Amino acid sequence: MDDLYSQFPYDDAFRTMEGECDDILIDYVNFCHGTDYKTSDKVIRLRNEHYIESSDRTQKKRVSDAAFGIMKDGRMRKYHHECESGAYDSSVMLRMFEYDTQIALDNHKLNKNELIVEIPIACILFLRNEGDPPDEMYITIRTSGGEVSYPVRVIHMSDIDIDKIFAEKLYFLIPFYIFNMEKSFKLIENDEKKLEQFGDFYSKMFERLEVEVRAGRLSYYSKSIIIRAAHRVAYNLTKKNEIIQRKVGEIMGGEIIEMDVIKAHREGMVEGIEEGRAEGREEGRAEGREEGIRVFIEDKLEDAVSEDIILKKLEKNYGLTAEKAVEYIKKYSGVKTA
Repeated sequence: MDDLYSQFPYDDAFRTMEGECDDILIDYVNFCHGTDYKTSDKVIRLRNEHYIESSDRTQKKRVSDAAFGIMKDGRMRKYHHECESGAYDSSVMLRMFEYDTQIALDNHKLNKNELIVEIPIACILFLRNEGDPPDEMYITIRTSGGEVSYPVRVIHMSDIDIDKIFAEKLYFLIPFYIFNMEKSFKLIENDEKKLEQFGDFYSKMFERLEVEVRAGRLSYYSKSIIIRAAHRVAYNLTKKNEIIQRKVGEIMGGEIIEMDVIKAHREGMVEGIEEGRAEGREEGRAEGREEGIRVFIEDKLEDAVSEDIILKKLEKNYGLTAEKAVEYIKKYSGVKTA
């Protein structure tokens, strides 16, 4: 998760947490499906890439967001989870079924006269309410042997507030919480007080995560993955909101650098940890600001925005002098600027 921008940032964040963090994945599964797995239960990752033949006989690659199994009491139950950021379209159920059947076929049992497949337990997380996504989804299969219908669990990010996240250990959803603020971005950008409140919200949320780590409810490693995922999601969601994006870089970029400094102290000497925190926080703010400026310049150049406009925006949004703005353009564009 080194590159802030990617073609599928929200899917990437979802897959990274699913693939790296057993503890927060299990807590999320328990919430979605009413199970009682313990973080000590074994998570087994299943194949999530498949090639599906179309009607014109061409093959299309399909990559599910999360396909995994959880082993409990000697039995593995299989799960398929998706994350949807676009407006709802009922064709999403077609994709769910495509993935479900491919996962089932990957883990089939074949006897002399019988093929046995197990459809995974399915769930979809809707990050937005556009298109009025349903509260319940079902897939029905009619066969000569009878009709079978199975549910697809639906989770709406808009139904999850920050207190619920911490009360029910839904740390998996923290990177996507910013979607609940999306409709307020214009207000936040045009109101300095609201911008500071936005920053304070994330600072306090990260402090609460540290409390969870110290209490043993969250691993330090998972905390670092959560914050990096939150950084990526927020940067991509605020592409058109430069002032908010700058704040995101200062806060979340700083948290990432600070974590690396504190980790070094934890692995080495214990003395001086508070000094390490202070140094990390200060260094983090500077690094986060620098990273925000870099991404801002590269993004604008990629969109063919003129250097004159970029310079003016750097001066306005980042409080830079004209000379410093020119210096940054030279540094990150490789172009000689007069």
